[in-house]
Amino acid sequence: MYICCSSLCFTQFGFKELVEKIRELGFNRVDLTISDTGDHLRIAAIMEDSQKFIQQLRVTEFSFSIFHLVIPTVDTLQNRQILKKVSSVARCLAVPLISISTAPIGSNFNTELHRLKCWNQLVNQEGVELAILNDNQSITADPLGAIELCQRIPGLGINLDPAEYHKNSHPISSVDMLFPHVKHIRLRDTTATGQQVKIGQGKTDFARLLSQLGNSRYSRALSIDIHDSPTIDYPIAPEVRKLKFLLASML
Repeated sequence: MYICCSSLCFTQFGFKELVEKIRELGFNRVDLTISDTGDHLRIAAIMEDSQKFIQQLRVTEFSFSIFHLVIPTVDTLQNRQILKKVSSVARCLAVPLISISTAPIGSNFNTELHRLKCWNQLVNQEGVELAILNDNQSITADPLGAIELCQRIPGLGINLDPAEYHKNSHPISSVDMLFPHVKHIRLRDTTATGQQVKIGQGKTDFARLLSQLGNSRYSRALSIDIHDSPTIDYPIAPEVRKLKFLLASML
């Protein structure tokens, strides 16, 4: 296992400042979210000039552990084209994993299963793996739903955000069931209801999470994912540094 930094830690900055912040904190591996909002690199930039996008990432000299792609959860030709282009960029940059969100709660399960099967095949054609990000507002709000998707789609994994299950008051044992399918994990300290707090002030048992990951022979990224949303009233960088040192002491 190794530690990386999520681009969501510094969404208040432009891409150049993001790179500087992550480098100042001593990271060389990054968990990059790609969307069409904010001041970081956008989906439109990939579609307009993928080679320029690739060069922008190469000059950072970072290794990218994952691309999290924020696109609608509907199976349209446009969304397939975006996913194919991002998968091609991931292959060129040796990014092993792309993650996407799943359909909202109440969506038809079989329809979503079909979409994810098709999208998984599309990503795999570029030699990249696909993972789904769990969300308390999607069909993965129930851990059993996430597990069934992974069991029915060979190779599909989970980008695990444990805090999302705290929001739904799922017992810790329900998260344990997911570990054999985890291909990436997002970490921050939260209260019992999933509210983000400073490191050490929440209920997240990092030692237990790492132990369970180890038991499942997980060898991938531990992503520090402390969100710098406008409602946060404390500086993010010191919290990122604290969690980095805490995780390093447990490896």
